[in-house]
Amino acid sequence: MKSARAIVLGLAALLLVGDAPRVRADDDAAERAGRELAAELRSLSPAEGITHLATLRLRTRSGTTQLPLRVEVETGPQGWSTRYSATPPDGATQTLVITVTPDGTNRYEWAQDESRMPVDSTARYAPFAGSDFWPADLGMEFLHWPVQRLLKKELRRGQACNKLESLAPPGHTNGYVRVVSWFDIDTGGPVICEAYDARGKLVKEFKPNAFSRVNGRWQVEELEMRDLRTGSRSWIRFDLQPAAPDFTVTPATNTVISPTP
Repeated sequence: MKSARAIVLGLAALLLVGDAPRVRADDDAAERAGRELAAELRSLSPAEGITHLATLRLRTRSGTTQLPLRVEVETGPQGWSTRYSATPPDGATQTLVITVTPDGTNRYEWAQDESRMPVDSTARYAPFAGSDFWPADLGMEFLHWPVQRLLKKELRRGQACNKLESLAPPGHTNGYVRVVSWFDIDTGGPVICEAYDARGKLVKEFKPNAFSRVNGRWQVEELEMRDLRTGSRSWIRFDLQPAAPDFTVTPATNTVISPTP
């Protein structure tokens, strides 16, 4: 895989270029080094906003569903946010907004017109628009968990990586309780993330699949999430050309219609 100049700012911000966090060489304690790495990753922010059209595809044993998706990254003095808007076949658009606040925490909200409603703790670990991507996945919430351990440095998928273990707080029962992730040492981007349940069973796996060079920058082109419990897979495939601000979606066909000149 090409060494993409990308950073992890939640999944959507892999679209933007940045510099990797550096773990101090004198940090011998695994937890101290892990906390430092997780804090650096949480503190990263995009330099500018960007909007992309994308396709959200879900494959299950019963077939494949494909939805149009709009991803908007916005920056501002009160933090930065990523808005995911998906339109399923019934035409009811579902919009998720993940805001990274100045103190580094994530805020999850459902958006409809100008109103916002908080995403409760259970819904954070439930499918977004019927896919295998959960709000907590998209926000990489595991980087906010209290226990972070830098296990070692090793090659994964042909990349030199920091291997990070993240453990959920006591009493956490939603979804998964342990995540092992590999972050590219040079770029800070995630190479692969594996999520485990309380019994130690691998239940979910995330990885970026493809990158393209656009205007001199490497940008992620496809993200994949696999649910090993159900055997389903979901992909987010980005159109790396900036989206027109007034695009429309035809729910019956899930076709993106470009504005008429």
